[in-house]
Amino acid sequence: MLVVGIIYTFALWLSFFVFFEDKKDAYTRGIFVTVIVLLCTLVAFRPIGSDHDSRTYVVIYNDLRQEFIEVSFAWIVNFVHWTFNDVRWVFIIYAILSVPLHGMGIQKLSPEILLSVLLWLSHYFLIQDFTQIRVAVATGLMMIGLPYLVNKQRLKYLLFAGLAVFAHYSAAAFLPFVFFSNRKMGKMGRIFLGGIVVFAYLLYFADVNLITSMPIPYFQNKLDDYERLRDTGMLGETINVFNVIFLFRIFLFFLFLIKYERIVAYHPNVTILLKIYCLSLFSFVGLATIPIIAGRVCELYGIIEIVLFPMLVCLIRPVFVGRLFLVLFALGLLSMNIWYNKMLNFI
Repeated sequence: MLVVGIIYTFALWLSFFVFFEDKKDAYTRGIFVTVIVLLCTLVAFRPIGSDHDSRTYVVIYNDLRQEFIEVSFAWIVNFVHWTFNDVRWVFIIYAILSVPLHGMGIQKLSPEILLSVLLWLSHYFLIQDFTQIRVAVATGLMMIGLPYLVNKQRLKYLLFAGLAVFAHYSAAAFLPFVFFSNRKMGKMGRIFLGGIVVFAYLLYFADVNLITSMPIPYFQNKLDDYERLRDTGMLGETINVFNVIFLFRIFLFFLFLIKYERIVAYHPNVTILLKIYCLSLFSFVGLATIPIIAGRVCELYGIIEIVLFPMLVCLIRPVFVGRLFLVLFALGLLSMNIWYNKMLNFI
């Protein structure tokens, strides 16, 4: 309960300062840095067992098998064994990596940095930085690399994407972004993006399985494991592609497409963020035949929403109303994740 209380305290504190933030203001930057440091400390020293994965990491730490574990993780575990001989340092090292990386990504990409931190805290902080710690490092590296892609510095982006794969193999999904352009979209481009989400639902209703075969050994092994667990009943058979939060995300995506001309005038990098977010929405529906894969891929791409959604604020006057809209969404999502989705264990 202490962890839940701390997270709610951070969320309410941010919810207040969001209404007064100015990215160029020294006070806003000071609050931003303070929150990042506090969140980093929370992740590093949280009680083991307060999330769903930390006990698993303790088991892996005590019996490291490297067959399907990233080399980077093995290096960190071996380093901790040789120097500190305390599993706590694994969590400290990953906290020092993941939380500041996300902070730097927000600083580079978001027009409303405190609002982005609040949105991050409400969902992706809990599911990645607090739980899936290797994935968190990977998504943080991807976010830092995106500004290079926006500026057509593709090799620099590939460097960060490669480091992300080094942190977690699933980050190979970030490599195709190198072919994305931030060129302003016309009407047909926006229709095409919207059509991809509609097409995903058509595949869903037609019961088409997009992942029946993957020739990559690591991913094929993972898929076989997931299918085996599903067949034995240990994993759910379906996911709800019509859940309220997901439909709300689709609504905001289409709002971005409809109001694109106004938004891109304020935020030129919105184009590439929308393309990535489109993949997130598509993957959740299009890969729904194996729920855990659909959820993981959706979340891998979906972290972009923490810097994308604050761009909506420019559409609403007064600005206070736009910020209030997203603050209420973030607090509602946080409460749902804690009390309904049970992302935290009450210890």
